[in-house]
Amino acid sequence: MQQNSSVSPTNYRISLEPDLKTFRFKGTVLITINILKSTTEIILDAVNLEILTCHLLDGGSRMKLKFELNNNKLKIISDKLEQGKNEIEIEFTGELNDKLAGFYRSKYEENGKEKYIATTQFEAADARQAFPCFDEPAFKTTFDITLIVDKKYTAVSNMPVIKEVKAGEKKSVTFATTPIMSTYLLYFGVGEFEIVEESYKNILVRGVTTKGKSEHTAFSIDCAKKSLEFFEDYFDYTYPLPKLDLIAIPDFASGAMENWGAITFRENAILFYPGKSSLSTTQRVAEVVCHELAHQWFGNLVTMKWWDDLWLNESFATFMAYKVMDHYWPDWDVWTQYINATVFEGMTLDCLRSSHPIKTEVNNIAEMNELFDEIAYEKGGSVLRMIESYMGKASFKQGLRKYILKNQYKNTEAKDLWTALESIDNKNILKLIDDYITVVGFPYVKVSKNRLEQNRFLFGDSDDKTVWSIPLHMRYVDSKEESINLQDKKMILSSRQPLITINADYGAFFISHYSEDELQIIGGSISKLNSKEKIGLIHDLYYLIRFQKEKFSVFLNFVNSYLKSEKDPVVLLYLIEVLDFISSLKGIENVQSCLRYFTKKSLEITGFDPKKSERTFDTFLRSMALSCLSQLNDKEVVEFLDKKYDEYLLKPELLHPDLKTAVFQNAVWSHPENYEKIMELYKKSNIQEEKLKFLSALTNSKLEVKIKETLNFCLTSEVRFANVFYALNAGAKNPYAKEVVLDWMIHNWDEFGKRVGGHGGTLLRRFVKIVVPICGIGNEDKVNKFIHENKIPGLEKTFEQIWEELEINSKFVISLKNNG
Repeated sequence: MQQNSSVSPTNYRISLEPDLKTFRFKGTVLITINILKSTTEIILDAVNLEILTCHLLDGGSRMKLKFELNNNKLKIISDKLEQGKNEIEIEFTGELNDKLAGFYRSKYEENGKEKYIATTQFEAADARQAFPCFDEPAFKTTFDITLIVDKKYTAVSNMPVIKEVKAGEKKSVTFATTPIMSTYLLYFGVGEFEIVEESYKNILVRGVTTKGKSEHTAFSIDCAKKSLEFFEDYFDYTYPLPKLDLIAIPDFASGAMENWGAITFRENAILFYPGKSSLSTTQRVAEVVCHELAHQWFGNLVTMKWWDDLWLNESFATFMAYKVMDHYWPDWDVWTQYINATVFEGMTLDCLRSSHPIKTEVNNIAEMNELFDEIAYEKGGSVLRMIESYMGKASFKQGLRKYILKNQYKNTEAKDLWTALESIDNKNILKLIDDYITVVGFPYVKVSKNRLEQNRFLFGDSDDKTVWSIPLHMRYVDSKEESINLQDKKMILSSRQPLITINADYGAFFISHYSEDELQIIGGSISKLNSKEKIGLIHDLYYLIRFQKEKFSVFLNFVNSYLKSEKDPVVLLYLIEVLDFISSLKGIENVQSCLRYFTKKSLEITGFDPKKSERTFDTFLRSMALSCLSQLNDKEVVEFLDKKYDEYLLKPELLHPDLKTAVFQNAVWSHPENYEKIMELYKKSNIQEEKLKFLSALTNSKLEVKIKETLNFCLTSEVRFANVFYALNAGAKNPYAKEVVLDWMIHNWDEFGKRVGGHGGTLLRRFVKIVVPICGIGNEDKVNKFIHENKIPGLEKTFEQIWEELEINSKFVISLKNNG
């Protein structure tokens, strides 16, 4: 953190003039500051900026100040800056970069012509690339923005336009003063935007896109209006800005960014095409919009003091988004999806020795971006679900309302939230909260008859002595329920009744390790478990065998003995995901017959073709089963998908959106001659969702030469760099592509670094996380060399994690071979 204890900004008056031909911008910033005690220097953040002049404004006089720009710090020097209100004016220039950070340019095509927009991405610490500032979340202040642009362009910022003045080929666009807010939430956008407008109460809600796409924001706008309605009621606090923009950005590193009143999205996370978008895309768009709207309260109105409490933003947005979806789309059964998408994902990272606490120390800028991971989002969101369950929904909501009301427009720390929650409920929640927020890792609980024992869940032996306060919600064979806290290393239950679960609804964040005798009892009463509990049981067994705390035969025997008659699509979908992952690991074949059985059984339940008004999980299960059986070269499925592909070529509108992934992937997998046609379709499509399906299908080839061709194609201008992940993800799952993908990633790593500005970021983290732990099996020496030769600031922790994951997977493969 900076040492500016003697200075506090109260307003920025910023004027920027971007040039979308030279990709430069010039600007001035007038910073009103309070000097709390006399000083001789003020330090601001400034990155990739050229500082032209710096003046102190005192009444009618302008006094030139000395300045130094070193190590991304702008030091302003004066003999003596007196206590009180002061104004500093700085002139500067900068680049509209192509690194997806700061003030950057994004390219798109319109009628075959290349065009650009200028846009911003400031979180976590990149406002300093657009103007000199105190670029920390605790320096909240107001902003007055003016953008000077070509008159053909539309300018967008956080607040509505209050004045527009034309001068020749230019115009000056001035926006209303923002509320008090942090620099990372500021937004500037300039381009030939197309805008559609709706309203919620007195709030203007707009969809902002490049030309020809604004009509496809209708569903997102509807989601935003629903979210505003829900959150205003839930938090008992009215959305405080007069407008809300949803802005589709062609080049965008993450899913979306919650800039206050001007939320930005990657196009496939906001644009919805009725009749063309799949159910999974529909839900993804809804989830992203609801997530970003939750931030307008949790993050924007109330903001963490420093990035060690990032989870206060992201965990709550993750959790609260599902509340909105559950309220308006109950048929989606989102809380069951939450178990897989959020709880299990949080455990995936947190079971590593190289994990970190939810609240973790952040010492420098390079460490910040790496914190936007499964701990801040998924583990944090899972813990909040557990805390709400423990407190009760009404008390939890009352505590959040109190927290927001007390801390509106302020900065907070975790203790402020805990104090608000603790004040509502007389239950002692602080121990529970402290254990899961400030301690790295999570527990697993061994169950044998009426004896319980907890340990940290890690691969191999551990001397970790951590003891968690674990809320157990138990159910017995006789349907009796009991809730207790396991606060000691070991415990003996008073009841002698057989248990069927110690984690009802999979509501708490831990893994259950039942003895073989207990598993037989549970298996015999499997019908008494609900969907959440069944997938939780499968997950825990799977993790126990993967981490070699249980024999693989125990897992396979349980599946074959007690799940063969399962008809619940929720359970079948997750079971197939697990079996597919195991069977896809290098050299593993002994689960393929099991996988084939459950995928065939699934299609008997769902049918091959989608039906009107079918259950959500039937849709997901069918798609998964078809994709798996295609890779297993099932004749009936291949023939079905071939027929659908032929029909698609004749009449694209005949192919149901929820079949596209399986149909396109099968086209390349089963028939290499279709590769060129899929490539042609990719190039012709102007729908991002569809393009990504084609791109993934291209990496699904069995031919090494075509896999290499696809990967090299990903580095051309035809593929947005932010979308390369989709090709890598498909390739990492393709048994014919794993080694090719790994080699290609290693070979092009320097090029990747250049494209993100030579520092670690969201995209590079995603690349290595998907490739190394799977594709590195059998190539450990190659991976080890790559890791040690590519030290990139901001990816140190990620490299530790991928190496540990690779070691676990490699040893898992060896254990399966030895027991196969």
